[in-house]
Amino acid sequence: IEAYDIENNLFGYPSEKHAFSIAFNVNKAKSRGHVQLRSNNYLDPPQIDCRYFTDEQNHDKAVMIAGLKLARKIIEQTPLQKWTKCELSPGAQIQTDQEIWDYCRKATTTLFHPAGTCKMGNVDNDNMVVVNSQLKVQGIKNLRIADTSVFPTMISVNPCITCMMIGEKCADMIKQD
Repeated sequence: IEAYDIENNLFGYPSEKHAFSIAFNVNKAKSRGHVQLRSNNYLDPPQIDCRYFTDEQNHDKAVMIAGLKLARKIIEQTPLQKWTKCELSPGAQIQTDQEIWDYCRKATTTLFHPAGTCKMGNVDNDNMVVVNSQLKVQGIKNLRIADTSVFPTMISVNPCITCMMIGEKCADMIKQD
């Protein structure tokens, strides 16, 4: 099974032997989820509610609808015509914004880069701040957080390198202390 088939079979999307896909996403989502402890037992996994598409301005929804429309425009370009037989998903019959939105709600999944759950910033100016600019957790001595959870806002690229640099910077700050 090819990687393309694995993803499509996992989510139940139609597939063909020779196919390609265009992915689109909301890089800087306005919706905010939350993470809570289930209990005081550290072995219990936290309760995570991503709350996708819950921003009051419907920014994230608009981005997804525009993303599918843009993907279709890209596919319609002459250089791609010899490679394009038909649209498998959501399918050519899905045309209105509401139909596109219904598809996006059904088909949306994570990109495996959750971030920002322990926001860095000034605790006096923002009640969502968990760590200061030294990555120190507010109100707890000798505890720092050095991963993507400290992002005040999500970045627009894969966070791998940024996360490594946060770790490097944290190591330098610990050495200086």
